[in-house]
Amino acid sequence: TSPLIVSHLLARIALQPAIRMIFDELFTVGGPEIEFRSPGACGLRGDERFRDMEAAVAARGETLLGVRSLTDGELVLNPPRETQFPDGVQKMCVLTTVEAPAR
Repeated sequence: TSPLIVSHLLARIALQPAIRMIFDELFTVGGPEIEFRSPGACGLRGDERFRDMEAAVAARGETLLGVRSLTDGELVLNPPRETQFPDGVQKMCVLTTVEAPAR
């Protein structure tokens, strides 16, 4: 974890002490991980609506945080659920506690 991230976490916890246990869970050894997955890993083409991708990821016990589009390669976090990516999605940003399947 970079010093910049740590400083932001400490500032956030100082402002809202009640969220400390969330950060403790997220950053503990063996805790949840953020990974990038191809849409095909969930049986998707990558041009579905965000809510459909979210449902496919949730069926695996994971949480879809956002996507990296093929158009500009930019990471879009938490887009509106009806957003569709007609040019396709390069990678999905997923929060997981499950060991990632072999790629």
